[in-house]
Amino acid sequence: MVAPQQLARPPITEALVDFRIIADQAIHLERLQPLRAELSDSFPKVDEKKGFQAEFRVEAGNLLPPVARDLGFQGVWLTSTDGNRIVQFRVDGFTFNNVGAYIGGETLLDEALRLWTRFAHIVRPAAVTRLALRYLNRLDLPLRDGEQLDRFLTAAPELPEGAPQRLSSFLSRVVAHDETDANVVVTQKLDTTGKFPVPIVIDVDAFFAKELDPNAQSLRGMLEILRALKNRVFFSLLTQEAVNLYI
Repeated sequence: MVAPQQLARPPITEALVDFRIIADQAIHLERLQPLRAELSDSFPKVDEKKGFQAEFRVEAGNLLPPVARDLGFQGVWLTSTDGNRIVQFRVDGFTFNNVGAYIGGETLLDEALRLWTRFAHIVRPAAVTRLALRYLNRLDLPLRDGEQLDRFLTAAPELPEGAPQRLSSFLSRVVAHDETDANVVVTQKLDTTGKFPVPIVIDVDAFFAKELDPNAQSLRGMLEILRALKNRVFFSLLTQEAVNLYI
C-alpha cells in the first residue's frame, strides 16, 4: 500500500464538500438574497434553480398523458469569475465545488466552512444529516495496448483464466464503512480504450450519514476524518509507479 502523500500535480478534476440539512423553516429565494448580495464580488455569476417532476403512467397497456408538477424554488448557484468555484445554496443543503484548477485541501475546507457559516446563520439548520467530501480524479496512464492495468492500479478488474483479457471498458463501484461510522463509495471507471495515455476515473465519496451538530468547528473535525479516509482510500488504489506520475 502506498502511503498518502503530497502530490505536485494532483489528478483532481473536481472536489466538493456537501452538507444535507434539516431546516426548521422553508428556504426560499428571499431568505437567501442578503447572502447573494454579500458574495456578489467573489461569486458574480448567479443561477436560480427551479424543479419540475413529470410522472408517466401506463394503464391497461396504454400510456397516459404525463402529469407535471412544479417543485418550485430549489436553490441558488453562485459561480466565481474564473469558474473554478461554485457555491450551491439549496433548500436541502449546501455544496461547495472546486472545479478545474485545484485550490488545495486546506483551502477547500476553509472556504467551504466559511460559506457554510454564512448560510447556516441565515437558514438556522436544526442538524446536518449528511456530510460528504468527494473527489473526482482522472489518471492518464501510459499503458500500451495489451498491458495489464495492475501495473498502476491495485484493485483493477480481473477476468478468470480462459476469458478474454483485453478490456475495452470497465466500471467498478464499492461501498465500505470504517470504525468511525464513516462511509466511502469508491468508483473506478474506464470508458474507452484506443487512447494513449489511458484515462481512468477514480471517484472517492467519503461521508457521514447521521445527524451532526451544524456548528462549523464541530463539522471541521468530522471533515478532517473524511479527508484522512479519502486520502487513505485513494492512495491504496494506486501502485507506486502510478503515484510517481504525479509527484
